[in-house]
Amino acid sequence: MKAPQKPIEQLRSEYESTLRAEIEAAILPENVKRAVDRVIEEAAMQIIYAALGIEKRYGQWEVDHANGRKTAIANALGEHAMSLIKSAMPAFIADFKVSQRELKAALKKEFNEQFDAHLERMVRERAREAAEVEATRLMDAFREEVCR
Repeated sequence: MKAPQKPIEQLRSEYESTLRAEIEAAILPENVKRAVDRVIEEAAMQIIYAALGIEKRYGQWEVDHANGRKTAIANALGEHAMSLIKSAMPAFIADFKVSQRELKAALKKEFNEQFDAHLERMVRERAREAAEVEATRLMDAFREEVCR
């Protein structure tokens, strides 16, 4: 007669038996085929979603903005928006009554604002570059004076 197992040995033996049964069940051909089919189906769905231009982020479905790529949803939305714009444009133009003087004044004002902003950016950049050159020159002179 076999000596009774200690509780820890019995627990280990039961765990090994359960684990072996699970492993043997997992490697049955039908289970392997089912797992492979599930992976292939998920990959195929991801390809379809990407082609359509939708993705799931943080559990929510979103339209993929695609960063310049063309997607089916983006194309469809773009075509729909363009047809709405084309149909609304004649009425918009008919209601758009601006005198040439007002239009010239608005364009001149916008041009001047853009020109001034650009000029200010350029002056700041040139001043920064000149300050860097001067700071480098001063540091070099300081090093030269200290190292004598």
